[in-house]
Amino acid sequence: MSALGQTSLYHLARSIAHAYLWMSSPFFGLFIYEWFVGRAELPFLGGILVVALAVLVVSLCPYRFYATQRVQEVFFYENSCRLRGKNLNREVPYSEIREISLIDPPFFAAGPGIRVSFNGGDETLLIPSNPKNRSLRIDLYSWLKAKVGTPQLSESS
Repeated sequence: MSALGQTSLYHLARSIAHAYLWMSSPFFGLFIYEWFVGRAELPFLGGILVVALAVLVVSLCPYRFYATQRVQEVFFYENSCRLRGKNLNREVPYSEIREISLIDPPFFAAGPGIRVSFNGGDETLLIPSNPKNRSLRIDLYSWLKAKVGTPQLSESS
């Protein structure tokens, strides 16, 4: 357990990036199996290889996006959150959160994502989903809105 207390919610950008990259592995596995074991015909093998490469190329865009985010890990605690990433390792109290908003799901993600902007810095956190803590029965967006306790920016500004 951390000195900050028990983690309530967390976000790991690198894990999401790797999940997108690994989406093509079943197709490459099928290709290799059919080539060496199944002795499939060339058109079938070519089709599997084309699909595997297409999935790999499509998954490189979200992989690159999430792997290059400055904030790679965020752990949300009772009174603050810890941001970790490239040249970044700091604890941020919830009072330093400037804006929380729901965004359209990026890169084939299900459900809305969350954008969190912080005061006094250029860190903007993009989370592709709204993770839930089952034991607390709350999602991250509701958790942050309750912790921040400030009205969000209006649509007109």
